[in-house]
Amino acid sequence: MFLLYRLLDVIWRIKDDVLEEYYHFPAPSLYIRKMIPSPDQKLIAVVTVSNKSEFIQIINVEEGINGPELVESARIKNGAQKELETWIRTDHENYSYVNNIAWKDDNTIQFEASLAYEDTEVIDNVTVTYQFSNKVMEVK
Repeated sequence: MFLLYRLLDVIWRIKDDVLEEYYHFPAPSLYIRKMIPSPDQKLIAVVTVSNKSEFIQIINVEEGINGPELVESARIKNGAQKELETWIRTDHENYSYVNNIAWKDDNTIQFEASLAYEDTEVIDNVTVTYQFSNKVMEVK
């Protein structure tokens, strides 16, 4: 049995009565905005934010598995599908934002995203669906 706690950009856990740092989110994430457990409580969607961007990552704490960062992954996939320039900035900001994050089942998360391209001259509003176990992302 373990408990999770968040503090700025770090997830802490208590396991076997010992407090330990579980995961530290890399820059540019400044703090954790929200943690959303899957219906079966085995996965956690973690939303982190910076001054200019939002990010989502799914974590399976029991197995110690982290999924890819979903917002930038969706931005790159959508940009390739629509032939938009998808530069990756050196500060890793994406100027993209998310809304309406919801688990569809124990393994599938869906969210709306405003994805930025060409230095925010183009904003594309999409719906992203991601299946954690199959590593399948759909961007519409």
